[in-house]
Amino acid sequence: MLVVGSVVLTFAEWRAEQAPWRTAVVSGFLMACVVAGTWWFAEMTQGLSSRTRRKR
Repeated sequence: MLVVGSVVLTFAEWRAEQAPWRTAVVSGFLMACVVAGTWWFAEMTQGLSSRTRRKR
């Protein structure tokens, strides 16, 4: 998730925003960290789903 997000967001910064390559890499990586952190937080706060609960 982090690697793919970093590549996609770096390309978007470089292409759409016309940012210099070095700035695009840093911005893409930071935004990918935010997205991955948000995803992780959402997964951890949902609790156990019905699919992962053990049947008795």
